[in-house]
Amino acid sequence: EVNKAIYAGADAYLMKEIGSNNLINTIFEVYSGRFILDGEVTKKVIGQLRKTPSQTMDQELLTPQELQILSLVAQGKTNREIAKTLKLTEKTIRNYVSNILNKLGLKNRTEATAYAIKNKLV
Repeated sequence: EVNKAIYAGADAYLMKEIGSNNLINTIFEVYSGRFILDGEVTKKVIGQLRKTPSQTMDQELLTPQELQILSLVAQGKTNREIAKTLKLTEKTIRNYVSNILNKLGLKNRTEATAYAIKNKLV
């Protein structure tokens, strides 16, 4: 959740137990341009960064549906075949593939296939 929030643009991530004074101070800090993570959250994020390759964080950006579509792309399926398999329209699949490429910083289906194989998604 923390990674998704940060990738989505969150400037702060706090635990629910934060007191009202700390919350107000945090709002002012963020307004001043600072990034704030709760101490426990910071420990978890740093621990994850130390043991997780960056590709895994990229994959966390993908929805389960996008991961499934990426796997099918890597298997050499066409948009039409994927659409038929998942009971979606071809246009929807094109949109999904475009989103996947954008999220992972890839240029085309070939790069997506290489990415999926490298990261054992196939």
